[in-house]
Amino acid sequence: MSSQPPWARTGFTSPVARFRRCSRLSVELELDADEDVIQHPALLASLCVAGVGADVAHNIAELRLKGALELPSLVTVALMLAGTLRHVRILALDNRPYGMGSLDSNKLHALHTTLHGAFPALEELILPARACLRGLEAFAGSRLHTVRVMADSPGSLRMSHVRSLVQLPQLRQLDLDGEDWIADWSSDSDDEEEEADEDEDDCPACAAYLHLGDASDEETFRDMNDQEVGELWALRRLLVSPPPALERLRWPQWPQQEVGFAGGRITCVELRGHCAADLHRGAAVLLPVLAATGRRLPLLKAGHLGDYPERIISQLQPHTPVSRLLAVTDRVKLMGLKLMERTSRHQPSAEAAATALQAVVRAVGGLPEELRFGGYGRPARLELQTRPRYSAGAGGDRQAAGSAATPATPAAVAEVTAQQVLERAAARMWDTAQAEAAATVAEAEAAEAAYVADNSWYRREKLVRMHVLLRGPFMWQLTCGPDGAASGSGAARLKEWLESLVARSPPPATASVAGATPGIQARIAAEAPGEVKVRRCSFAACGSGSAMALAECGDPIAALQLYRAAVAAAAGEAPGCLQVSVCKAGAAWTVEISKVIRELWEDHRRSAPVLAMPTGTAAAAGQGLAARGPPEAGAERPGQAAAGQVGAAAGQGEAVAGRAGVAAWECDLQVLQRLLLLTEQAHEVVGSGE
Repeated sequence: MSSQPPWARTGFTSPVARFRRCSRLSVELELDADEDVIQHPALLASLCVAGVGADVAHNIAELRLKGALELPSLVTVALMLAGTLRHVRILALDNRPYGMGSLDSNKLHALHTTLHGAFPALEELILPARACLRGLEAFAGSRLHTVRVMADSPGSLRMSHVRSLVQLPQLRQLDLDGEDWIADWSSDSDDEEEEADEDEDDCPACAAYLHLGDASDEETFRDMNDQEVGELWALRRLLVSPPPALERLRWPQWPQQEVGFAGGRITCVELRGHCAADLHRGAAVLLPVLAATGRRLPLLKAGHLGDYPERIISQLQPHTPVSRLLAVTDRVKLMGLKLMERTSRHQPSAEAAATALQAVVRAVGGLPEELRFGGYGRPARLELQTRPRYSAGAGGDRQAAGSAATPATPAAVAEVTAQQVLERAAARMWDTAQAEAAATVAEAEAAEAAYVADNSWYRREKLVRMHVLLRGPFMWQLTCGPDGAASGSGAARLKEWLESLVARSPPPATASVAGATPGIQARIAAEAPGEVKVRRCSFAACGSGSAMALAECGDPIAALQLYRAAVAAAAGEAPGCLQVSVCKAGAAWTVEISKVIRELWEDHRRSAPVLAMPTGTAAAAGQGLAARGPPEAGAERPGQAAAGQVGAAAGQGEAVAGRAGVAAWECDLQVLQRLLLLTEQAHEVVGSGE
């Protein structure tokens, strides 16, 4: 039998051979329309490298194989290509929707051994399913330092996988979240390996995992299925005894976690949950690990946390997993906090949010980097950047004299009223509208003229969507005056008056449809604007005897009609008492109030001193003191006696820095709580009607 590759006898040359340089090769095998299986996949793949010379093959460092094949068949394809591509450093195996498929899990070790021999330079391996992690110990001592599993792949992390992973002393990166390797798996994929861990209790190497329980496990497991519970145990085991060279672990399940290691120790954990329950589950994973290793967590980064205030507060109660995790953490960094509000006006959302914010800030020892307040399905009522106020170095130019002892007080913000916030918001909205009004109206009229000349769907889509602004004593009399205020019908009176204006100004006549076919006539009639009403209107008093209203129409032509009619009314019905303008669609009281609140926050930040960040040991300990408070009386820090006078001096610096930091964020906390209340109060004053 000839030892030549199949393509050598046909004289076929792959287009790849024409390239001077090629660093990445992707091979995708697809089914023919009349076939159920891919015929001769290895032979087809070999054609991709037919005639490729050693100089080109030497530069191909990444090989991606994709095809609806059983795993052994896809590996056979890889082996066929390995004869030419001996310098591949990254190998991706994508056999959706099969995953491990029907392959016996006990044969995975042999399969990985084959890959190890075929690709001696392999450094990164991307697997199609978590079940394929079993048997990876075959790569022990090789160059393989990164293992990834495609995102959304089937199966779960099991103890058999952990046993294989911990036997890879050279493994540095373990990505079980499939970063940049998204897969779209069919719902019937199944790689559960039900029999793989039947003898788990008898495994001496993994007996330690049986002792990795936590007092809160019963509560934690209550809302988890058996697969999720098994994954939690396996993850705990992996974190307790990771591969010695491991630097990073990415975990996909809620909460998403990224764990940093150095010398087999956890140095940082980043939780990317979305609600308070995610933090609970993340804490449930970490607490037994820290207890088993007898170490504290140096740094905890929490992602953007969003939930209702009462749920957040409940997770921060004493003896909850989250509180116990914070107690054994040196430093906490909260990226973002979103406090959800209830839709019912009978519940004081801002007051509850302020209480929750206080609980979070005092629990983590500082402010979140971003604070948001609002509900689902609508823009946030408040959105602030709240990064800590620290200068770049100790004693920097930005440090105010005496700042450590005298942080700025929130008195200025405390004196601001909701009415003042509304007046500033109204002024901002009006000034912005006036600056763009002429251009907006001109653009809207030009689009209307084009639509009148050519009554088509395309022209209708080009119509300019805008809102109408009205302000002055006439608006106050209509909405906030004795008649409207006494009856509480200011919004209804405003809406009725606005609709009467639209009715006075008929829509423009569109192009004649004479001679058009019945079908076109029906389409034009359907697209033509009918009786248009004002969709929504809102108003607020914006000064002594004056109010401003924002009117939104569902139809762009109706908005232009309303603007023209309002201008005529301002000149005829209310001369000198009514001003009219237009603004681009998207303008809203919520947006402008949020901007005013942000300005108040920035004013406070500028008026407050910037604290110098201590350097060296004092910096780290100062942050820890700010987060956890001073040590208990009589408590001795590790190494304190050996440090002598240097340690004592550093301790004094830590205490000063810690007290200054606490005073600073306590001051900021008071301001933020006040701004939350102002936000809600300002929105409550705005009247609206639909």
